[in-house]
Amino acid sequence: MHLLRSARAKSFWAPLIALLTLGSGCGSTVYGKDTDPTDGLVHVSQVSTPLPAGSPAQTQPRSDPALQTTGPERRSSLPAEALSNEFRILTTVQEVDQRLQRMEALLSALSQRIEGLSARVTALTQSQQQIAGQLQSLQAGFGYPPPGQRWELALQGQAVVDRESGLVWVRAPGPSTMPAPTSVLEGVAMCGAFWAGRNDWRMPTLLEMASLIDVSGTVSSHPFMDIAGTYWTTTLARDSLDAPLRPMARYRTVTLSPSLRGEVGTATRLTQHRALCVRGGGRPSP
Repeated sequence: MHLLRSARAKSFWAPLIALLTLGSGCGSTVYGKDTDPTDGLVHVSQVSTPLPAGSPAQTQPRSDPALQTTGPERRSSLPAEALSNEFRILTTVQEVDQRLQRMEALLSALSQRIEGLSARVTALTQSQQQIAGQLQSLQAGFGYPPPGQRWELALQGQAVVDRESGLVWVRAPGPSTMPAPTSVLEGVAMCGAFWAGRNDWRMPTLLEMASLIDVSGTVSSHPFMDIAGTYWTTTLARDSLDAPLRPMARYRTVTLSPSLRGEVGTATRLTQHRALCVRGGGRPSP
């Protein structure tokens, strides 16, 4: 009877023991059987056994050893990382400081160059003023009028005297006073007529006509009336010197603006332009 009970107990616990034995690879705790000699019954007990060699639980760590590190190794690594960060910060600060120093040096050099240029501009301005004063003195010595006193009216206000050149010009060369000639020869004949009580009027040359041009832009006012237009001169173009009377002969012209700014041009002699008659020369009395 006792043997029969032992055999039944073995057959009952064998599958459970086998199952617990298969799961023993995942941990260090296994289950075993123990037969009590007094009553012949089998008792299951929990025992601790070492893990088999090569098992996954033994070969693979459960966590990062670095995270589990305690003691002197972990405590000594923290100051090293902090020192490394502080070193990088100090290096960056030093680089920024060096760049700021270079920028300050460049700004200082630029400031010095600006000061040098300002000094040169001041010196040039003073030299220009000195030259202008010397020029006025020379003009006064040669009988030239001071600035603003170049023009003078003459012949009951019908003519303008240029005190720089001594020439006397028709004051109002517009169509109401002098019709525009149809050719340069007609302009010569028109200026040769008796006008304003004088009979020595003529067509100006290119140099005489160009003397009215304000090349400096300093003429603020003048007594001429209706002066804007293109005017004939008696000066032939270079390609027409041998045939001044042929239809396509070209003569030099001068175009004036209301402010006496102007330019020199050329036109064939049959072109219709205006005539600004002049008299005198060499500072004669009007």
